[in-house]
Amino acid sequence: MITRRFLVSRPATQSGPRYSLSPAQCRAARALLAWTLDELADRSKVSKNTLNNLETGKTLPQASTIDALRACFEAAGIEFITEPGREGAVRRTGQD
Repeated sequence: MITRRFLVSRPATQSGPRYSLSPAQCRAARALLAWTLDELADRSKVSKNTLNNLETGKTLPQASTIDALRACFEAAGIEFITEPGREGAVRRTGQD
């Protein structure tokens, strides 16, 4: 089982931060939104099989998959926390 955090780097020709999404972050964000795997698959346009493999740590997702999921979660009000000591956590926008 793969348990590390997934990192995605932007191409050198593009500026922007590096994004990550762990299986636990994906499950937590989905739980905060009370979304099923089917709902997340529909909203993000990522297959349910890919989501299941990501959430269970069976496979490393492609960069485009992480981008699609983060964009979907962020549009729904999920914030990925980067504060020292709280890295890897998620919350609904406006909550601490």
